[in-house]
Amino acid sequence: MAELSRTMLARSRVGTLMTAGTAGAKPAATVVALLGDPRGRPVVWLDPASPALAEVIARPTVSVRLSPDRLGVLVIEGNAAQLPADKQGGQVPIRLEPSSVHVILGTRHNVELTAYTRARPDPLRRDAPRILAHLRHAHASDLLACLRAQISSDIEWAEPTGLDRHGLQLAILTGQGTGIVRLPFPRPVATLDELGAGLAAALRCQCRADDPPTP
Repeated sequence: MAELSRTMLARSRVGTLMTAGTAGAKPAATVVALLGDPRGRPVVWLDPASPALAEVIARPTVSVRLSPDRLGVLVIEGNAAQLPADKQGGQVPIRLEPSSVHVILGTRHNVELTAYTRARPDPLRRDAPRILAHLRHAHASDLLACLRAQISSDIEWAEPTGLDRHGLQLAILTGQGTGIVRLPFPRPVATLDELGAGLAAALRCQCRADDPPTP
C-alpha cells in the first residue's frame, strides 16, 4: 500500500484540496494542480486571491484527494505550509506534511507513515497506461485464451487493469461473477528489460490492432 500510494501521487497532476474552512464556514473543496516531492509530500498551487489560500493560512490542517486513472483513491491529510510564490505564474505553492495517508480500493486502507515516506513510486508507472491500453485494444482475445489455459476455462472475459513492477493485474468475469487476477512476474523488476524475452516482447508489443495476424 505504501508503494501504491506513492505511485498514485507520482501519477497525479490534479487533485482536490479540502480545507477546514474559516470560523463558521463549512469545509471547502478546490480543484488544484498537484505534484509530489521526493518524500511524498503533495505540493498544490493556489491563486493569491483564492479563498482557499486564506482558509489554508487561517487553518492549515487540510487534506488532498486524488484518483489517477483506475488506481483507486488516495487521501493525504496533514498540515500545510506556504512556500515562496511562483515567479512565473504568481501562484502560491502549498506543501502538505502528511499526518495520515489512506488508500481506498473498495475499502479504506491506512498506510503507515514511515513506510509511505520510505517507499518509492513504481518504476513502470510511466509505461503502464500505454501498455495496458494496447493490451486491451489489440490483445484482448490473446489474454483471454492465456487465462483460460493457465487459470480456468470458466473465464468468460478479461481486461488488464494494472501493471507494476510486481506483475500484471486483470479484471475477469466467470459464471460465478467478477474477480481480480494477478499474474506475478518471477521477481520484482525496475525495467521491462529485466523480464524474460517472452514477457518483455509481449508487454512491449506495438503492433496495430487492425494489422492482419502473422501466419
